[in-house]
Amino acid sequence: MRKRGITLIWRVRDIPRIDSLTPQNVLHILRILQEAFTNIIKHAKAKTITVRTGSGRDHVFIEVLDDGCGFVCNREGRGLVNMRKRARALSAQMELTSTASGTRLILQIPRAAKPSLPDGGRDQASNTMRVALSS
Repeated sequence: MRKRGITLIWRVRDIPRIDSLTPQNVLHILRILQEAFTNIIKHAKAKTITVRTGSGRDHVFIEVLDDGCGFVCNREGRGLVNMRKRARALSAQMELTSTASGTRLILQIPRAAKPSLPDGGRDQASNTMRVALSS
């Protein structure tokens, strides 16, 4: 990050146990975060990235926030589509909000395993993407 002139603010703390945290699910989380960081480094022109973790009663969350230029989402690329698929596989809620002053990704992972959905785990309501442009 130093080579790119990006400051990393690390606000990560211990989180409660996640019952559904299998090796495959850990890989899904890793790939979602890799894609988020790749997009920031390649496209956002960010100077700061903040990573934060925490928990609520029923979930834990990972937040990645940058102060870059944001993006217009009139077409989802393969990376964002894959992030959504991975979030669904985790039964997680993924929210991506982008403005002209930065982008925020929040991944909320349930602490307890959820029952499988009849359509193979595709719960469209659990994944939202909000993109707002402001100058």
